[in-house]
Amino acid sequence: MKLWNWLFSTLNTSIQFNSVEDFWLLLDRNWSHQCKLVIKPCIVNIQNFIWFTRSKIRFQNKLLHWKSAINLIIAKTSIASNNTKQTSRGDML
Repeated sequence: MKLWNWLFSTLNTSIQFNSVEDFWLLLDRNWSHQCKLVIKPCIVNIQNFIWFTRSKIRFQNKLLHWKSAINLIIAKTSIASNNTKQTSRGDML
């Protein structure tokens, strides 16, 4: 929940979610193509980190701190998003 709350606060938005599909509703908002291109890998990286952490806890009894996850998610999202040729809009959205 802390990772999702971090994402929503970073995007200055909120969303009610009951399933994984609800997270993809973020992409239906009126954002630039470039912003959507950043949100998409961020969602995937958060889901990946949650799965990775659950496996670490279950099989190695190791807990990873959520603040470390944010740094990894930012780095991985940055790598994925830096390869875009999409344009952004001139407004704050």
